[in-house]
Amino acid sequence: MLASSFDALLGLPLDATTTLRHTSREGGIWRANAKILGITTSKYIRAEMADAAVKGKLIQSIERENTRKQNALILQALGKSRIANNLNQLAYAAHVEGLNLEDPSVVAQIHEAYEAVMTIRSLLIQSSGVSAL
Repeated sequence: MLASSFDALLGLPLDATTTLRHTSREGGIWRANAKILGITTSKYIRAEMADAAVKGKLIQSIERENTRKQNALILQALGKSRIANNLNQLAYAAHVEGLNLEDPSVVAQIHEAYEAVMTIRSLLIQSSGVSAL
């Protein structure tokens, strides 16, 4: 444990200033975690230095919860969409009747299915944390 972190945890006066370089993402995470815990960002960083294991568990818990929420949104979008029904109708029309792209309802179904797929794709990319291709 770092001496200065130990002093801060004991409530001893803080008499030194240190500059810490970090990424914007790290700063955002620290501020968000501090807000969740109801403490200042400085106090959070000192506690983090004193006990990195607690910080790791907190971040993992938050990330798991965010992933669950994003996955729920994906499932909700999939459930609300009529992709399967629209694609079934289009496949049937293409196979049995021939696909009439002059028919506005056929074009509308294609666009609706496309928009639903693109929305779900966007949510999956966001949920997985990868960048779009």
